Amino acid sequence: MSIIFLILKILVKEMIFFVVYFSICVHNEEKNFCPSKTNEMNEELKSLFGSQRNQSKSQNNLIETNSISRNPLFRLLVVAIAISLTVFVHVLAHVVFSTYYEKLAVEISNSTISSNSYIRLNAKKQELKTYRTMIAVELSERNRDLNEFIVMMHASWKYVTSLLTLPQTQPLSNHPLVGVPDKGVRVLLDLIVFCEKAACSTVQGLTECRVPLSKSFLMSHANHSDYTSGMQTYCFWHELDSDYVHRSMRYHYRFLTSLQFLQEKPMIDILPFYDYIIRTDMDAVITPNALLWTPPHQYAFGNGYMGSTFTHERLEYIAKHKLHTRTCNVHGMQSTWYVHRNKFLELVHWALNFTEYVHQNEFTETVCAKEVLAHGHHCNWPDWHQGVSSLYGSELAINHVFCGNKSSKVHLTNDWKSFFLDSIESNEIRNTVQFHMLQMKHSLLEMLEGFWNLQEIKHFCANYRRRRRQLLPDIKGKTLEDLQSNEEYALYFFRSGIKTACSTLLMRVYSN
Repeated sequence: MSIIFLILKILVKEMIFFVVYFSICVHNEEKNFCPSKTNEMNEELKSLFGSQRNQSKSQNNLIETNSISRNPLFRLLVVAIAISLTVFVHVLAHVVFSTYYEKLAVEISNSTISSNSYIRLNAKKQELKTYRTMIAVELSERNRDLNEFIVMMHASWKYVTSLLTLPQTQPLSNHPLVGVPDKGVRVLLDLIVFCEKAACSTVQGLTECRVPLSKSFLMSHANHSDYTSGMQTYCFWHELDSDYVHRSMRYHYRFLTSLQFLQEKPMIDILPFYDYIIRTDMDAVITPNALLWTPPHQYAFGNGYMGSTFTHERLEYIAKHKLHTRTCNVHGMQSTWYVHRNKFLELVHWALNFTEYVHQNEFTETVCAKEVLAHGHHCNWPDWHQGVSSLYGSELAINHVFCGNKSSKVHLTNDWKSFFLDSIESNEIRNTVQFHMLQMKHSLLEMLEGFWNLQEIKHFCANYRRRRRQLLPDIKGKTLEDLQSNEEYALYFFRSGIKTACSTLLMRVYSN
């Protein structure tokens, strides 16, 4: 294209030069400016036409042509045409080349964008940061706890971890239940169940957690990279020793069992293999956001209501004047922890100690009378309730462990409280990492009382559909990806779990 344009320019310039030169020669012929030009043309005409007649006609034509060419208007017209032609060629060439180069630039740009996108995608794939997080759950032999674990924690964990195997054409960030931005992080969630003996039997029989922790790669001398290099996630169970419940219940407070195992073997042994630990309960539900989210400050705690203003003031008073511990006056933290392993054991140690202290010393008749009732409050929920001593102890521990130097990167603020971790049922799934069935579970799980008694299974399953319509919101016809609220999401797993359990357990009943 450039060569053609150059040739056109040369031809036009030569034509203009010839026209101007010819005009000057004719105008100055009598001055011999262009010697014998007319004679040369006559000779050429003679050779072309041959005869005198033709020569005479040619001479006449030449005379007419010379007379016309000497006309100033004619010369101006020729020059104007030449200049116009030159301008036209330049404009045409400019338009053609502008269009050509603009198209070429777009193609190059698109090629560059595609190339850069390919590079970014490959870089993203190569730079994808993975964290392995342990979900640590204590499971008692109580029927209610077993029900909660089967239809809530385990069912949701199984679904969420299955999303890690989706093809690259279906990125997690495009999943309809995911609202967390994709920052190049993938969280591999391992579910470790610390169960009492009878509960462990149920876990093996009805869940994916069939391998005991003692026989897993975590407790062996196997090459751990063979198991943890990909996107594989695991579920293991560990049977608590026969003295565990007695040891944890020495203060007659059953919620200590959900803390005690966290500072004992084998927890201490497997801790180094994990980046983060989620300390939660068996009634919690995990959402797909858990695969993309880690605590912004390496530590996060569930945000929610845990008492009145008096509760907060009393905890501050205990920390400063009785325990003489550090406090940042951060309140309203729930039972869920999502913490880096670096501070995990220290946090568990203080949570246990402060829980024991509060439960044993802050609810005596004397203390309630002088420090609670005397100020117009009650030793009951929500002012000061002994049943949630573990929440009080946990808050005291979190403030103590993380209220160091304010210039430190690890310094507790209200930003560490996360609604992602203890969301409520009415919130959107897209804004939730995990949540507890604090309200809805009571109506759901009353349906399951005695479910593990084989004599009642047949009756329960036969009446489940009728009772479900009475107690539960309708999600008929909706797929899991169509759901909006946490309540619907939890209900989906509840229904699926009950359907599977009814089929499995009824087969056992009839086989017996």
